[in-house]
Amino acid sequence: MAREMIGDQMMFNLCDHLREKIAEINDQVVDKFNKILDAQAEEDALAKGPKRFDTNNLNYTPVNQETFGTWCALFMEKMKK
Repeated sequence: MAREMIGDQMMFNLCDHLREKIAEINDQVVDKFNKILDAQAEEDALAKGPKRFDTNNLNYTPVNQETFGTWCALFMEKMKK
């Protein structure tokens, strides 16, 4: 660009060109930074929000009068000992 402007308003045009390039680089850096902040804010929001668990593979004993009664009797025996 400097070679093309020999004999012209070289300094002003070169400074303007460099300012534009610096502004473009700055915009790219700011955009990347904002994307990082947005991703971090989204992760924080997900971490603070309600959690879901997969209940398809749970292994548990359903609680009813019969199973609770059996468990309670065993528990009371252990407490007596």
